[in-house]
Amino acid sequence: MEYIALCGSKILKETADSKIEAEGRLIDKGFVPAVLIRNYLKKERILSNKEAANFFESLGFLFRSTGSITKSLKFLEDRYDKTKVKFHYKNKIKDFIDREIRKYITEKFKKRLELAKSLRQKLESGYVLSAALKEYNFDEITLGLVSVAERGTGDFDQAFKRIADYYTTKENHSKGLIKELAYPALLMVAALSGFLVFIFYVIPSFAKFFKEMPNAPKATEATLGFFMNIKHYFILYGAVIAVIIGFLVYLWLSNYKNIRGRFYEKLATFPIVGYFFRFSYLKWYLYEFSILVSSGEVYGRIVKYLLDNARNDFFKDKWTVVYLYLSGGSTLTDALNASDLLRPEDLDRIASAEAGGGIDDAMMTISSEYEAVVELQMKVISKAANYLVLIFIAFFIILMFAGIYMPMMTGLMGAAGG
Repeated sequence: MEYIALCGSKILKETADSKIEAEGRLIDKGFVPAVLIRNYLKKERILSNKEAANFFESLGFLFRSTGSITKSLKFLEDRYDKTKVKFHYKNKIKDFIDREIRKYITEKFKKRLELAKSLRQKLESGYVLSAALKEYNFDEITLGLVSVAERGTGDFDQAFKRIADYYTTKENHSKGLIKELAYPALLMVAALSGFLVFIFYVIPSFAKFFKEMPNAPKATEATLGFFMNIKHYFILYGAVIAVIIGFLVYLWLSNYKNIRGRFYEKLATFPIVGYFFRFSYLKWYLYEFSILVSSGEVYGRIVKYLLDNARNDFFKDKWTVVYLYLSGGSTLTDALNASDLLRPEDLDRIASAEAGGGIDDAMMTISSEYEAVVELQMKVISKAANYLVLIFIAFFIILMFAGIYMPMMTGLMGAAGG
């Protein structure tokens, strides 16, 4: 992750895994940061969700046939780099068209080509795949699933498939939400644009007209006066709102007094939205837990691994609680119960599995159920957001008609009657 630091009159950039690490590196260089925030404008990961899903899916298919990650990456290099394949038609026009098409295809897969080539080179120089992927800031779940395969199972085919499923799910969720909100968002923009045109152009024209008209209805004068005042203070109010929003964004990005962790903690207890937020992460954590258990790892080491790789403050705190309880000799059920991570019925399953064996199966079953819950909650949240926006727009339109058009029509009717 990249951080931006204000050190005196200098603005510096530092790359580190955490804010504390970035601050330490700057101090070692002789700079004391007065302000240090993460650069959220820089894209941390080289591939989009859709590209990552395609990349790991292809890698899984190739590994299944070759049995070697290095060979699989070399195959991907050759597939993505179409400039290596040359055809000579002995025709300048055909050669030109073929060359340009191959350049276009290679450019389209440029990021995946760069990643495949870099990963292959790192593996050949002694890196393990999880360490190589970490340098490209892939999600913790990606690193975790690859690390699980490296540390015991060796099932890279399944790991790559699950990673591809993970990025496909992320892509579908983001697209689904955008699709649901695109139409009402467009309506809101249109309604706000119409309101601004009405305030800054239509209202002044009407005000000038009715000012010159004798015996204008009081309702019309009051309406015009109200909206003329809005016009005068609109820029001031907008500037104040912009400053407030900017300040809140700064607090969020700087994580002032762990504001993100507190927000996530409140969010996780909120009905419907909380389940979606919590289960979106837990389904992958429990999947990793299941695989690690089946590979022979003990609970304490598994939780320590999940804790070390957790980037979300909320889940980092939760796994810390679980790890401390396990370190103190508590059972896995008691540790999870203390963290308040899982539902009561899930804790009952884990308690039974811990007593009779089969923790890996229990975790996998719960993970699958959480995945189904996330899918359902995604639909509920998107539909609810859609309806709320539409209700707001309807209210806005009614307000426009009741507060503006009716007094205007009253004034025009009065003028016509006079």
